[in-house]
Amino acid sequence: TVYVGRISAEVSDDFVRQVLEKCGKVSKWNRAADPNTSKLTSFGFCDFEEPQAVWRALEFLHEKQLCEKKLLVKCEEKAKQTIDAWKETRREEIQKSKSLEAKPSDAELLEELQKESESVAKSIATMLETKNKDFPEVKDGEDAKTKEEEEKAAKEALEKEKQNKEAAQAEKKEEKEKEKEEEKEKEKEREERGRSEAERKRKRDEEREEREKAVSRHYRASRRERDREHRVRDRERDIEKEYSYRLREFERSEDKRIRNLKQDFRDLEPASEATDREKRKFADRDLDFRDSDVKEWKRRREDREKDRKREQEKDAADRVAQKEEAEEAKRKKKEDEERKVREKKEAEEKARKEAEEAERKKQEEEKKKQEEAERKAREEREAKEKEERDARAQEQKKQQQDAAAKLLQSVQAEIMSTPAAKAAPPAHVQALFKENEELDANGQPRKHKPLTRLDGPPAEERKLRDDEMRRLIQQVPTDKARAFAFDIDWDAVHGNNIIEKKLRPWVKKKVTEFLGNEEQGMIEFILKKVTAHTKPDIILAELEGFLDEEAENFTLKMWRMLIFEVLRVKAR
Repeated sequence: TVYVGRISAEVSDDFVRQVLEKCGKVSKWNRAADPNTSKLTSFGFCDFEEPQAVWRALEFLHEKQLCEKKLLVKCEEKAKQTIDAWKETRREEIQKSKSLEAKPSDAELLEELQKESESVAKSIATMLETKNKDFPEVKDGEDAKTKEEEEKAAKEALEKEKQNKEAAQAEKKEEKEKEKEEEKEKEKEREERGRSEAERKRKRDEEREEREKAVSRHYRASRRERDREHRVRDRERDIEKEYSYRLREFERSEDKRIRNLKQDFRDLEPASEATDREKRKFADRDLDFRDSDVKEWKRRREDREKDRKREQEKDAADRVAQKEEAEEAKRKKKEDEERKVREKKEAEEKARKEAEEAERKKQEEEKKKQEEAERKAREEREAKEKEERDARAQEQKKQQQDAAAKLLQSVQAEIMSTPAAKAAPPAHVQALFKENEELDANGQPRKHKPLTRLDGPPAEERKLRDDEMRRLIQQVPTDKARAFAFDIDWDAVHGNNIIEKKLRPWVKKKVTEFLGNEEQGMIEFILKKVTAHTKPDIILAELEGFLDEEAENFTLKMWRMLIFEVLRVKAR
């Protein structure tokens, strides 16, 4: 703890705290106030987190002028011991960093520490110089009379602060012990409550076991009985929950009432009697009330100006926030209107699409019905034609059998009428079946005919033709986007009749594989679309209703085949 005395009434509490924070991190700053007038006194107590900050306060603030007074900075004995230990640590660190054989002396250590804190000293000096502009310089002899009294008062204040801290710690310790005792009592109550709850649960379990023993072990409860038992258990659980909730609420209210009662007892305790120094101070203030009132009035005017400035800043921030909120509300309103319009358009578009889809489905159904009727008529006509062909074939077969039977009878009759010697067949019949025999080099008839080489293209020409076919195949796009975007030369397609010669057999084969039978209407529909130069995307969209997932593969293969045939025709 550091005692800061001789603080002028012209200096605000915030300025003193800012100066102290330049020395190091402040954990607590308490400037005493007059309990009767609420005016800030000329001293306060500061707690730093590091010993270096305490050393800086003693080094850079003690006996430094602030307004019309020179500051008095003191620390307790325990803080001095902490500073000495910190200095020893720094001495060892400096020795290691500079690789010195002996530890640096006190003067060298002081010089090194001042060099490290040079920026802090400059900033503190600048703040004090700015504050002391309108005040004359205070010489050492002007306030020498009261120096001893103030130092004595500082020691008394530090001692009193130490005692207060010890008393506060002792009080906190007592409160912790009381809290532990209260916690133990509460724990006992909870244990007793738990035992009572366990006892109640045990009794309920015993009653349930007695009820179960009253019936046969082969007894099975009905559904209504099980539902009733569930309701009873749920009600008991709800009662336990409500009891626990009310008990916690009662404990919280009792704890709050006890804390309030303790606070009332502390407030009723009489205030401690003022010390001799405080009495002298009150007397001096009463004798010099005019000057102090002027100083207090100046300080209050500065405080009012600061408060007014803060209020103006808050008002400006509130206006900016209000403006932003209004803009945000306006933007949200505009977004809601745009969203409503967009949703309305989407709903209309959706309704239109649904209507178009319904109309398309209706047309497709009518088309399917028409195609089905045509197919049935065609099947009936084909079945009738097949029956007629079968009848004609049967009739022709019957006539052939009759003719063969008559020929056989005539041959048998002729055989029966001729002598047993085998007659030679007529000359015109022998000439019909006799072929000119070829002779070999020895003049004998050949057993086998000589092999003749079939005419065909030479091997080099066949190789060139295969290479040309591979090159054409490589020119055909494989992916869907490029294949559908390929520019087809329709003049070459119609000029070489590619659709009828190449495309129709392939389409007929694939439709038969997909649909199981030869759908002539489907084949004609596809070829008609290709003949009309319809884009493959449209053909694919129309075929998806019939071929489902096979439509894309079918369309892509058909279009690639058409591209290949066009390229082959052009390459000739």
